[in-house]
Amino acid sequence: MANACCYAPPASRAAARVEYLWTNNEQKSVRVSAPEYIDYVTTWVQSQINDPNVFPSRAGAAARRWAVLCPRRLPDPTRWSRPSLRIHPRPPGVEFPKNFGEIVKAIFKRLFRVLAHIYHSHYDKVVIMNEDPHLNTLFAHFVSFALEFKLLDDKELTPMRDLIDELTRTGVIPSPSGASAPSSGAAASAGAAPAASA
Repeated sequence: MANACCYAPPASRAAARVEYLWTNNEQKSVRVSAPEYIDYVTTWVQSQINDPNVFPSRAGAAARRWAVLCPRRLPDPTRWSRPSLRIHPRPPGVEFPKNFGEIVKAIFKRLFRVLAHIYHSHYDKVVIMNEDPHLNTLFAHFVSFALEFKLLDDKELTPMRDLIDELTRTGVIPSPSGASAPSSGAAASAGAAPAASA
């Protein structure tokens, strides 16, 4: 797929009117080719996941004690009254950054933009390689999770709104929290921004 991606267009695109710009370390939006944009996104996401200040993975003795008291599997519901089986939301002493939610939303926004670019610029090649069922399954799961936990703004969904609406209408993507997804007409009337920074 990397060989199929073009370096000629100045930036990663997801539709005729949507161009994704990379936000560099100086917080300036810059045009990069689609392969560069995808490389920057994957490198940045990996750095976020590997950063223990963002995604804590070790918490010392308190976490080890918590792991002993709280089994990895949920206990038999008939035994939940036992104090030693109380489940904590997270081990004591493990703190996520205050902006954790914003970081996760940024990860989802950037990964969604990569998926949108693949659909709009390379879907024909995906079909030729018979990989479209895999891409569609990935997309449906990704969007279902993002919608359920409100990780993507509606304006970010605009380039893929028709597909999302169709997948929601057919039940492939469940309507988040029982609400119906906005129609493609509502998204179209909002209009797509000429360029979006990430």
